[in-house]
Amino acid sequence: MYYSEQIEGAAEQLAAQIYRGLREGDIRAEHVLELACCMADEYRLSGPAVQEVLERRTAELAPADIARLAQELLTEMSFEPGFDLEPGLWATLETAVKIVEGDLRASGIEAVLGLAIPDWDDTGAARVEFPGGCGGPPIWPSSGRDASGALVEIADAVQEVVVELIWAV
Repeated sequence: MYYSEQIEGAAEQLAAQIYRGLREGDIRAEHVLELACCMADEYRLSGPAVQEVLERRTAELAPADIARLAQELLTEMSFEPGFDLEPGLWATLETAVKIVEGDLRASGIEAVLGLAIPDWDDTGAARVEFPGGCGGPPIWPSSGRDASGALVEIADAVQEVVVELIWAV
């Protein structure tokens, strides 16, 4: 593993800790400072939150300031929680899978669909499981934020998987 990959992994872990801390109301100033340093050094991001964290003494920050800056750092680095941090995203996608499965049956295609995060994909994205395969385009956790958007994503992915399997026959 390269040094930059280690730093990127550390930044993602810090971001996940901060996200979890914000949700649970237990945010730590040292994690916020460490993430800001990582963002400035490795990613060359110097947005307002990064600058404010680096310029101010963390001991002087009120808990509300720490929480605000933590949220702003996550926004500046475009952090998206995975299925592990937001299980409800997975549940929304599973509901969409069941709806699409019903549509397939109505079309005369008998199949049990599912969602999986395959071992061969280290992005954290889900893929559609269809008898005979697991694939299609990646389905990102953020797709589960909106039920109608999840339905569109799943329908598109299922269509691609079904077409791939039909062409293979």
